[in-house]
Amino acid sequence: MSTYLAEPQKVVVVGVLVHVAKPDVKDLQANAKALSKVCDPDTVMQLVGLYPASGVLPLIVGSAVVVETAA
Repeated sequence: MSTYLAEPQKVVVVGVLVHVAKPDVKDLQANAKALSKVCDPDTVMQLVGLYPASGVLPLIVGSAVVVETAA
């Protein structure tokens, strides 16, 4: 945080969206748009979306995650 406050252009924001759903670029676009409003214009941003099948995520992380689906 101190680096960001001192020199925001030297900070890279990396985000990972894990979403048990059909892949949709709009997920990442919405998050990028929201972040761009609060980040310095020189900040580099990279967002990655992972869309595992619904049964795969619990196998990877065990019970550390709750899988929710929209009705």
